[in-house]
Amino acid sequence: YPREALDRLYMVGGVASFITLFFVGKWVDKYGAPRIAWVGAFLYTIIVVLGFVHPIAGIPVLAIFPMFMVASSFRMIALNTLASRVPAAPERARFQSAQSAIQQVGSSAGALAAAAYLKEDPKTHALIGIQFVAYVSLFINLIIPLIVMSLAKALAARERQTAGYPAID
Repeated sequence: YPREALDRLYMVGGVASFITLFFVGKWVDKYGAPRIAWVGAFLYTIIVVLGFVHPIAGIPVLAIFPMFMVASSFRMIALNTLASRVPAAPERARFQSAQSAIQQVGSSAGALAAAAYLKEDPKTHALIGIQFVAYVSLFINLIIPLIVMSLAKALAARERQTAGYPAID
């Protein structure tokens, strides 16, 4: 994809992701975080396979990238919705700050690892090694709904255990 057009790519992806946030939030409330995390993982898998593992020549990057961002939003909204219920109210800001820092470190580590692994073909400018990075991404993608399911069960058990006790805020 041409570097001079990256701004357009991120603008379209950002707008698609922003619009998605509104709907996915409602769906998480209605259907539960685990189901929506699985939907996001399924969409993400399809997009990564069609866009990076076995790319289809007729699908433009300007279509794949926004779909990639939308699918990622499904998973992250589900996970963050549950994560907001983990700490007690007086600890919520500290917890979410720590969570954000850990997410940023993880994203940075992944970006550095991918950048160190990927090479550019000097003739075609294709990324060499993108399929391996895509497979690693798919593996991690399938872990997220499992984490969401586990967290949802743990939170439900905690809420059942503390039912009848006044909330501490």
